[in-house]
This record gives sequence, structure tokens and C-alpha cells, in this order.
Amino acid sequence: MRFTGHSGVLDLTFADPQVRIDSSSNGALLVSIGGRRTEVASLDLAAGSRSDSNGAIAYSSVPATLTASGAGVFSYGSSQFYSAGTAMDPVTFVVGADAAPGSGAPARTVAAAAAKAAWTPPADPPSRTGLTIDAKYASGVTAGTEIAASGAGFAPGETDIKVVVYSTPVVLEQALTADEQGVATWRGLLPATLAPGEHTLTFQGAALALGAPITVRAAAPITGCTVTDASIDWGFKESFRSYISGSIAHGEWTVSDGAAYKTPVFQWRGGSGTVDAAAMSGQVDFTGTVTFTGHDGLLHTTVGNPRIRLVDAEHAQLLMDVSGLTMDDALAGRTDKVVTVTAVPFVALDLSQGQVTREGDTITAKGVPTTITPDGFAAFPNYPVGTAFDPIDFTITVSDCAALALPEEDATATREAAAPAGSALPWWGWVLIAGGALALAAVASLTTAAVMRARGRETGSSGTV
Repeated sequence: MRFTGHSGVLDLTFADPQVRIDSSSNGALLVSIGGRRTEVASLDLAAGSRSDSNGAIAYSSVPATLTASGAGVFSYGSSQFYSAGTAMDPVTFVVGADAAPGSGAPARTVAAAAAKAAWTPPADPPSRTGLTIDAKYASGVTAGTEIAASGAGFAPGETDIKVVVYSTPVVLEQALTADEQGVATWRGLLPATLAPGEHTLTFQGAALALGAPITVRAAAPITGCTVTDASIDWGFKESFRSYISGSIAHGEWTVSDGAAYKTPVFQWRGGSGTVDAAAMSGQVDFTGTVTFTGHDGLLHTTVGNPRIRLVDAEHAQLLMDVSGLTMDDALAGRTDKVVTVTAVPFVALDLSQGQVTREGDTITAKGVPTTITPDGFAAFPNYPVGTAFDPIDFTITVSDCAALALPEEDATATREAAAPAGSALPWWGWVLIAGGALALAAVASLTTAAVMRARGRETGSSGTV
């Protein structure tokens, strides 16, 4: 049984396992590692279940505890991953009869997860037909905003259908599931970095690929009210913080340039920007940087200068400046692989969950789920697209903008005057210029409900390092 990872830095093989029974209540699990037999776990036979049948003795669910020699196996340099006494998975074994190997379910699970993480899309769209784009988006869609599509012909209940947008392939979803009729439906945000022009959206299953052309349009300049105050409380990702501060990375994080840390969240204050609170569109910029370090300086990653980009009443994004090495490159010593990006749409915010309220000129959001975007994964490829990061809280207060509260007939006339003849562009939008590069951002219609209702749902982060 061989475990590999971190581009070859991790390479550990367990062979020829043995169960040693020392008494009616105690035993040990030994494996061969590098030709040397090592006692990796002690077994509490008395706490497991024992049964006798047809001359065979079966033990099941026997608690296993990591030994000191086993703890030495799970280490890198001076970092020990697990301490002696750590509970390992329980052990099941049969003595005295031909026993078929176990179900193998854990191995299949690991293999499936690895395959999903390692999947690479083809360079060109495998199909440009068969996919149906929701009529709402058929005439065009702005980068960074929502699009919906569906396609039939997949196996009933088929899982792990990939959603990929081209020209340069970007994986938007890796685990789409078809219904009982073989119809797969997806709704999500396009990458904000998609250039204006023609692209192809695809669904790629095990034996079927569907596609459809989509037109990505440029956004109009942002219009709205001046932000007078704003704040963010966000823990980034709890499991990543645990990894950094734990016995593996032996690292830490520091804050600078206006960012703060108050367990268990990072804080940014005094944001500025332009927002239409009624339409829930606009952008708020903050300053401040968080630096994560570990592995004796090999790991050095900074995230900072967050920007909340409001798309509409249900969608938002958190943009970040990101610079550093991936964990794999850091452990492999590939210090020339530093990735530096500015204002990348790092995580998507689901405003339809958590609690989002508007009182007067202040928007308050609490417990809003966040998931890493395709753009975020490209900048920080330690977690697959769609992985949950920590929930986020934010507040945005704008100045009084009574001029925006137009009667419907006046608002209609204003929208018609703002949109060029024949244009399918919504009125609201913005252009973000960062580092000399033009980044397209999201837009939202004035027809979005002016008053948001509180929405609640228990949320939390998931994932392990």
C-alpha cells in the first residue's frame, strides 16, 4: 500500500502487515516500511468485537493507537504529523480461515477523490452542441455574473459531470449530478476574468460531452452611492490555519497594512467604494494583508487587499491579491514557482444563505457561505474548485442616495437611455483596473428587489489538509 503526494516529497509504502496477539486483551499491528518491520499501532482487543465461526476467530472494530515508532514514520524533517497515542482507524482481521480481503471501500473512496482532484480538461471543447443555455442568458452574459444551462443524455443519476468553459479551459464544477432522466442542470458564476467575445460552455461526463456557444459582454461603468463605512470578518479557512499553526508546518500568520486578527477571524475595516444598496451591485475595497509562513520558511503566502464585489441579491465575490507558493511547490523546494495575481475573484459568496439584511443605508451579512472559485484555485491551487472556505460576515454603509429611488417610469427611462441601441447589457456594472490589466466585473439589474429579507441557514467550513 503506497501513499504519494506533494510532487513526490511524500512517498510512503506499507507492506506485509502482521497482527501480533500478546494477550486476550492486547495486540499490535506491524508493517514493513523500507524493508524494516515496524510496530505502528497497539491494538485494544478487549474493546473490539470477537466472534467464532467455522473454526475461524474474527475480530472487528478493534481500536488502534499510534505507537512511538509509528509516530516516527509520519514525519517530515523536524515536523511530526501525529503524536504517539493518536487514535488511528479501527482494525478488523480474521484468523483460522481463508479470509477474502475487505470490501476495499476506503481505498475506492481515496482513489475516486484523487482522480477528481487530478482531472485535467481537454485543451479544446469536446463538443459545441447539445447543451441548452437558459433563455435569460442566450443573448449574452457579463463575465463574473450568473449563467444557467442544462443537457440531457447522461446516464440516470450519473455523478462527477464536469462543467468547463472555453476558450482556455476553466473547470467550473467537477461533481455535477444528472437526475433520474439523465438530465444535468447547472447554475453558477462565470469567471470574472473571461475576456469579451465568444466562448463555449461544456458539460463533460463519462461517455457524453455537450456544449453550447456563449457570448461574454463587457460591463458598463459602475453607478451607485458612495460607501462611507464597511467591514469584513473572515477566517479564510479554518483547516488551513490549523495546518499552518500545527505540528506539520510549525508556522504562523501575521497581519499588516490595516488587517487585524481576532480569534478566529481576520478583520478588515474602513472599506471604500461605490454600491447601489437597492440593486445589491457595486464594489467595496479594503487594504490589509495576511501572510502565512511555515515549513521553516519554505511556505510563504500572502493574501490581502480584499474587495467585496456585489453581483446581485444572491451572489457576490471576494477578490484578493494573492502571492506565494503552493504547498506542493513549497515542500518540493520549487521556489521559482511563486504565483502573484491582483484582484483575483478568490471565493464566491452565496448571499441566498446565511443572514443578509438591509436597514436604512446599511447592508449587514452574517454567516455567508464562501467557496473557492476557478480563478481562486488558479491562484491558490491547494483546494479543488467549490471547496468550502470559512463563512464571512460583512457590513456596508452608503451615503443617502435619494436620487436613485426613482419612480418606476423614470427608472425605466433612465435604463433605456443608459443602454445603447440593441444592447443586451444591464445598466449596472463596473470596470476594475488593476496592475494595468482590465478585469471585468459583475452587473445586476435594477429590477432586483429593493428590500432584502433575512435568510438563515446553518453553515460551516469543511475539508482537511
